[in-house]
Amino acid sequence: MKLIGALGVSAEGVPLGVAAMTYWARPAEQGVARTRTKRTLEEKELRYWNETVDQAIEHLGVESGPKLLWFQLDREADAWPILEHLASTGHTYTVRGSWNRRVRETGAQRRYLLDVLASRKPMGTYTLHVSAGPGRTARTARTSIRTASLTLDVRDKQTSRRANDTRCTRTWCGYARKVGSRRERSVSSGCS
Repeated sequence: MKLIGALGVSAEGVPLGVAAMTYWARPAEQGVARTRTKRTLEEKELRYWNETVDQAIEHLGVESGPKLLWFQLDREADAWPILEHLASTGHTYTVRGSWNRRVRETGAQRRYLLDVLASRKPMGTYTLHVSAGPGRTARTARTSIRTASLTLDVRDKQTSRRANDTRCTRTWCGYARKVGSRRERSVSSGCS
């Protein structure tokens, strides 16, 4: 059983309750990963992210008023159909990056998201206590934050269609890197 939920929280941080919930049972069949690029969006689990976003918008009554929602999604949502759908809603969104995406720029040189962000001057740093867990010792992580306004070069691998709508791909990207570490994490945040 798999579940995607949306929790409504006010601008003041007050929980408003469950705004949407989508759940399904994964089929028992094996070998689904091999057919990933051959299936349509309607045949993939990605569609449940978009359905949950739409349910939250409908449930919170945003279509009837000037409310602005801010969707925050984890790495599993770092897929072009979800990014494109989020941008089309007109709401703010943050997606924890899972891929070092190509950046659309003029010129022949290919550039990638983490390289662009790593070249930016840090806006600041913060310290976070990380609790011990299975296979992990407790530690204090010091992280630097970098941002850039850029256009992601996202495309459908099945059709090779590139997202040309700049509303979809024009984004502010943030970058968090553990100071003194080679391990990088990016967060893509977009506003249409």
